[in-house]
Amino acid sequence: DPSGQLRWLATELQKSEDLDQKVHILGHVPPGQEDCWNVWSKNFYQIITRYSSTVTAQFYGHTHYDEFKLFYHPIEKGRPISSLFIGASLTPYTNLNPGYKIFSIDGARGQESTYHVLDHETWIYNLTEANMTPELPPRWFRLYRATEAYRLPNMLPQSLNTLVHRMSSNISEFNLYYRYYYKATDIPTCDAVCRKRILCNIVTPYQKQQTECMHLQTEVDGIVLPMRIFETKRPSSDTKSSEEQVSMDSRQLSLRNFTSQPSENQPSLFDRIFGTRSYLFG
Repeated sequence: DPSGQLRWLATELQKSEDLDQKVHILGHVPPGQEDCWNVWSKNFYQIITRYSSTVTAQFYGHTHYDEFKLFYHPIEKGRPISSLFIGASLTPYTNLNPGYKIFSIDGARGQESTYHVLDHETWIYNLTEANMTPELPPRWFRLYRATEAYRLPNMLPQSLNTLVHRMSSNISEFNLYYRYYYKATDIPTCDAVCRKRILCNIVTPYQKQQTECMHLQTEVDGIVLPMRIFETKRPSSDTKSSEEQVSMDSRQLSLRNFTSQPSENQPSLFDRIFGTRSYLFG
C-alpha cells in the first residue's frame, strides 16, 4: 500500500459513511488498467465493495479513450455495484480527436440527492479538419448524449450492465460504443477477440480477472462475454467468510480499528479485511 493510500481511502470512506455522506472518487489511472498494479486494484476493489452504498461514482483518465467500467459484487457476481467513467481526453495522444465530457449528477435535491450520474455528453472536434484550417478556432460539437445513444434511463450501474449485455450479444450495439470509444476517429478494425477484450475490461476489476475472462469460453450463440463470470458463487465456508468481509457493519470497520497499530503477532483489522501486510506490499 504505497504511501498508505488504501488505508487513507478506507478511513475517509468510513468517516463519510458515519456522516451519511455520498462520495465521488476522482483519479488518473483507472483501477484494473494494465498500468495499475493487480494487487493494488484487487484491494481497491474490496474497499469499494465494502463502501458501495457510499461511493456513487468514480471518474478517471489516462487511457485517452471514452469508456466505462463496472464493479460487480464478489458473491452475487451478476449484480453491478459501482460505475467507473473514463475519459474522454483533450490530449489526442495517437490518432484520436480531442474531447471532454459533461456529467449530469443528481445533486440538486438537497438531502434527497443521490449523487448518482444521470447522464453525460461527450464533446469533440475533428483534429484533421482543425489542422487544415489553422487560422480558425476548432469547431467543437456534441458527439453524443449517453442516454439517447444507448437508449438507457440513466447511467446507474444497473443501466450500464444492461448495455454491457446488449453489446455482448449484438454487434451493432458494440460498434456504436466502439465508435464513441475512439471519439469518431478513423476506427481500427475490431474482430471477435478485440470485442471480447474490451467487454472483459469493462466487467473485471483487476488484470488477473480480465485474463481469466479472456481465456474462458469463446463466443456461444452469438454472445461474446462468458456468462460464467456473472454466476453467483455457491455457498461454502470460504464464500461465507468473503460475504462477512464485504458486509461488515460500521462498528466493525470503525476509524479506531483502521488507525490502531497491530501487535507483534496480531494483524490489524484492516489487514484481516483487505489482505495481510505482506500482500499489501509490506
